[in-house]
Order: sequence, then C-alpha cells, then structure tokens
Amino acid sequence: MPHDERRVSIISYDFRQHKGSSQARKTRFFRELYGYTQQVKRQLKSGDVIVRTYHYPGILDQVDYTKLGKSVLAVHPGTEESIINLFRAFDEVEFYNFIGWLPTTIWPTRKEVDTTTVSELIAVYGYLSILIHMRNYGKEDITYSDLLDEGFDSNYISQAVHYLSNRKLLITTKDTLKLTSKAQQLLEKVE
Repeated sequence: MPHDERRVSIISYDFRQHKGSSQARKTRFFRELYGYTQQVKRQLKSGDVIVRTYHYPGILDQVDYTKLGKSVLAVHPGTEESIINLFRAFDEVEFYNFIGWLPTTIWPTRKEVDTTTVSELIAVYGYLSILIHMRNYGKEDITYSDLLDEGFDSNYISQAVHYLSNRKLLITTKDTLKLTSKAQQLLEKVE
C-alpha cells in the first residue's frame, strides 16, 4: 500500500425495527453512539433567562472516526470494540465490521499527536498503540511490567495483546512481547 493510505476498521450498521422495539430504543441507541446536547433554560426572578448547554458524550466522542456515508464509519483498528459492544446490546442493529484502507485525504486532520503520551497513543491508535510505543522507543520486544511502568493499564494490555496476537502482530511468551515482521511492515505505514 502507498504511504498516502491508512489502515482502518470499517463498520456499517442498520437499525431495523423489530417486534418489541420502539422509537425510544432507537433514540437511546443513537444517543449512546453519537452523544447528545441538551439546552436547559432557566428564568431568573429579574426576568433574565439563563441558557445552559450540556453535552452528554457518546462512544464516538471517545475515538477518532470518520463518517463514510449513512451508517458507515471508519475507526482506527483496535478502537472499534466499544462500538461493536453497543451494537450487540441492541438486537435491532445489524452490523458488519472489516479492515480496509482509506486515502489519508478522507481522514479528518487532527492536531499533532504527542506519541510519547500513552493516553494519546491509545485514543488515536487503539490496540496498535503498544506496537507504536515499541517502535518509538526502538524496542522489538518488551515485558508486561515495562508496559505497566510506562503507563499502560493491565486490563488494556491483556485486551491489546489478545487482539494483536490473533492478528499475528505480536509473538507472546510468558514474560515478553515481540514484534513480528508483519507488525514491522504495518508500522512502516502508520504515521
């Protein structure tokens, strides 16, 4: 793949009305996915009106994504789990998920990412953040305790290692994680 393309996880979904489903469930689904904004007006004794706006975040507020069309999203591989878990919680939602490549021009521009910060790495690259972290520090292998010491959460590490190992991007032993040649090729394509 040329360097002007980005590997993404593409999710398409459809909310279908089933017996027992309602408009309230559909509203709840979309609020959990996209979040919502509410305005509250309050009139003071003086007659002035105060308007406060509250934004309640949805799952997509927590990940970088781009909308490719009606009910089609692209996210960084490894960040789709919370979205898919939401879809599974609603029987009315039929969805498909696959890995693909998109031109970088489709992806929204983002502020410069501080890739030395674990939370920024995770927010932008999902489970691939461990691979990028290893590359940034010139390590082909790393221990679980190194990752813990550098700020990765133990639950996140176990989920990421499972994801990356299943995709043959990491070789795991009892104490260490090692990049595969497939991971090194992928890292050449990641900004």
